[in-house]
Amino acid sequence: MLRELAVGRYWAKTQAMAATGSYEGYELVAGDATPDALLKGVKRGVLITRFWYSNFIDAKTMSVTALTRDGTFLIEDGR
Repeated sequence: MLRELAVGRYWAKTQAMAATGSYEGYELVAGDATPDALLKGVKRGVLITRFWYSNFIDAKTMSVTALTRDGTFLIEDGR
């Protein structure tokens, strides 16, 4: 059963509805921090060098599912 539709701003305005947004409009932009600076604060984690076949599970919470490609690396104490 369909419970919710994504409604863009234009269609929401024409139909007097609230816009829900769409995940196609999100963009990840690179920052200027170095890789060492990004990893410095990580006590224990996994560095994923590239995602493959990524898809949004829930656009509102930005939950994504994907496969990893090329490599994953264990991070401990920023290294």
